[in-house]
Order: sequence, then structure tokens, then C-alpha cells
Amino acid sequence: MRRSDAGCIRTSGMISYTPKAAKAMAFLKRPYNDIDIFVEDTTNQNMWLELIKKIVPKNIRITSVNRLGGRNSVVNACKMDQRKGLRPKIYIIDGDFDFLAGTAKPRLKFLYRLSAYCVENLLINNQSIVEVGTCARPDMTEADISVRFGFRDWADEIRKAFEPLFVMYAVCRQLCPEVPTISFPVQKLICETRDGPCVSRRKVWRRLFEIARTVRHRCGLSLLRARRQEVANRSSSLELQHVVSGKDYIMPLLHLRLCRLFNFKGTQEQLKVYLAKFWQPSTEPQLTRRIRTLII
Repeated sequence: MRRSDAGCIRTSGMISYTPKAAKAMAFLKRPYNDIDIFVEDTTNQNMWLELIKKIVPKNIRITSVNRLGGRNSVVNACKMDQRKGLRPKIYIIDGDFDFLAGTAKPRLKFLYRLSAYCVENLLINNQSIVEVGTCARPDMTEADISVRFGFRDWADEIRKAFEPLFVMYAVCRQLCPEVPTISFPVQKLICETRDGPCVSRRKVWRRLFEIARTVRHRCGLSLLRARRQEVANRSSSLELQHVVSGKDYIMPLLHLRLCRLFNFKGTQEQLKVYLAKFWQPSTEPQLTRRIRTLII
């Protein structure tokens, strides 16, 4: 871990900001923003701007968001900023494993937890994918793009392949939080087929058993089984967006599929911006109400 003069901390390649640096960052941007928005992210400024601009009224200035890094950085900055001031502000965190684990949102003023594993999950839907597909293949109709992509079947396959693994990841996060889980690259769980890259069920189950073996050795079989059953029962009532990480697992697969089917040329980060352009605030109505309440 290394702290810079600017008040940021670099850990494992990720930059996060101290609470004091976060407030200073927002203060410097006040001439250009009418609301201070802090998010759990390190990179995609334009994706967030596309989302927020769809929520705020047109007379509200918003030219940037404050990307603080990981979840802990956002929560800690929010803890240090609990006084109500003259300016509206909101701190936004991902859901992460909270839905699988049944964990409540931290009770902090101005803190908002997305109703999905992460913001990328909110971007991934059939209509947005069709819009991106028609941009990549202007010779194809929306109906042709939709049929060829087959969103519902694709999403069902994603869930079948990864839900058991993420149930085990959630158990591992509870019992052995020091063991890496989603940092394991999804690319290592893919195999090449005649139809292009696809998820390898064999590789996924091998990864699942590796995690289960580690937890069993450290915590015992009975505790592993009990916790796994609790999480699995909870998972059965959740939607895909609450269970599997959009950023780390679904988005890379979506990018590969769009490149293969429609010759999409952009990077994953560019794809997020394109998807955000077609995002509908109705998919996250609580965030829309929360922000509009702050600025009215």
C-alpha cells in the first residue's frame, strides 16, 4: 500500500482516496457541478455521466463524478461527511455480495446502494444491446439483431453457469474473506467452440470445487454446507443482476459476443459508455427518486 501526496492510496493496482481527499476533490469541481456525486469506480467517467445526466433535470450542471475507488473508500468518505450542507451530495456503492449474503446497507446518510451487484449489471439489457448492435451493424434491423443475439437464452445460460460459483464465492467471502474470489479472471473459464468463445461448465465447476476445498479446510465441512445452503436459498429468489458480477464476469462475455456476432470494434470500457447512452432510469427508480429529491 502506498499513499501519495494527493491523498490517494494505491493498493493492488487500484487507486482509492482518503475521506479528506474526496471532499477536496468535490470542492474543486463545485464551479462545474450542482451536485456532488461520489461513486465506487476508478475508470469510466463518461459511463457515469451518461447515467447521471439521464436522471437530473436539464438545468442541473453535472460535468464529472468523483470516482473514489473501492467500496470501503466510498463508505469511509461518507462516514466523514454526515453533516447536511448547502449542496446536495450522494455516495453510491455497488451491491456486491450483499444480496446473496443478506447484508443490510450501511446506515449512513447520503449513502445509496445500487439494487444490483454493480452498475454494469444495470446497463446490460436486451434493448441497450440491440441499440449497440444496430450501431455496429447498420445493415441489420433491430428485430434481426435481437433474434440473432438471443438475450433471454444467453442470460439464462450465464445464470446456469455462474450462479453456483457465485453462491460459493459469497460463502467464501463470509467465512474466508482473505481468499480471492471474483478477481479470478472470467477469461480462464471460457473455452473455444465452433460458435466462438463460450463458458466452460467444466472449468467453472473446477473453480467452484477449488474454492469449496479451501473453505472446507479452514472452516470445516458442516459450516461450509450450512452457509452454502443459506446462500443458495437466498439466491433462488434473486435476479441475475443481484447474483453475478456484471463488471467482472458478464460484461467481458457480452463484449466477446458483440464482437463475434456484430463485429463490434470498441473496447469493454467503450461498450459501457454505449450501453449507458441507451440506459433507462426506470431500471433503477430508487436512485432517480433519491437524486431528484436532493436537488429539488
